[in-house]
Amino acid sequence: MIRNLSVDEIDSIYAIEEVSNPSPWSRDSFLSEFSHESGIRLGYTLDILVGFCFGRLIVDEFTILNIAVTKEHRNRGIGKELMLTAMKHAQEKGAIKSFLEVRTGNAAAFCLYQSLGFKEVSKRKNYYSQIGQDAINMEMIL
Repeated sequence: MIRNLSVDEIDSIYAIEEVSNPSPWSRDSFLSEFSHESGIRLGYTLDILVGFCFGRLIVDEFTILNIAVTKEHRNRGIGKELMLTAMKHAQEKGAIKSFLEVRTGNAAAFCLYQSLGFKEVSKRKNYYSQIGQDAINMEMIL
C-alpha cells in the first residue's frame, strides 16, 4: 500500500537508505525534506515500510530526489509504483516535467527510469565522488 510518510518513520526510512545506497543521505537530509511544503514523501508498506520516494515540486517541475526499496522486495514493481504515484501527485499539483539523477553504476534503476519514459539529458562527472561514479541526469514530460 502506498501512503504519505510521517517524520515519525525516520528510523525505518533511514534503515532502508543505509542498506540501499552506497552514498546514503544523512538522517538530517531526510528530516529536512519533511519541512518543505512542496515535498512529496511516499512510502510503500506491506506489514512494514519496504520502500520510499522523496520528491519536490518547484513551480511546474518535479524532481525525484531519492527512492529506495529494501533488497528483499526489489524486482516486484514497488519502485515503479512509487514513482508513478509520486509523478501523478506532482502532475495533479501542476507539474509538467520530471527530473532525476542516477548513478552510472545503477543499471537496474537506469532501465526502470527509461521504461517510464525518462531520457538522458546530461552527465555530471564524479558527482558521487565517494564511490567514484558519475550522475546521469534524466528528464521526462509528464
